[in-house]
Amino acid sequence: MAFNIADIGNFFTCLGILFQSIGTYITCAFQKITSLGTCLAPYYVISCLFFMFITLPIDIICWFLPQLEPIFNTIGHLFTSFDQTFYGFSKFYLFQWPDNVVTRCYTCNIIPFPDFGDLGHCGDSGNDDGNDDGDQVQYVKCS
Repeated sequence: MAFNIADIGNFFTCLGILFQSIGTYITCAFQKITSLGTCLAPYYVISCLFFMFITLPIDIICWFLPQLEPIFNTIGHLFTSFDQTFYGFSKFYLFQWPDNVVTRCYTCNIIPFPDFGDLGHCGDSGNDDGNDDGDQVQYVKCS
């Protein structure tokens, strides 16, 4: 496999993006550590308790009785619809954290590691990682 000057230049571009990516992960870690005091008690503990006492038992029931899963999914969708309707009137969520709490405690703006496998097209372009979870991942194309 022959390399040309463009491949070498693209390698250094991707190397720069790699260091940027590492920097965003470190920045995210420091942001989460510094927000730990404001997020731990009111948000993380409540989320864990909700998971232990609500979500986990439902998951265990659905594991043993998979025919009940559509019923629980329908109930979940009804709660979500009610929450969205309530938010439309009051600008306050009942069943999810406010957007500023989600941003401060649960999300980070990161740059993923570039793919050095194909130096002609290293990295990824787009802003979606394949799932619909509302994450704030920023993809960078190295070319």
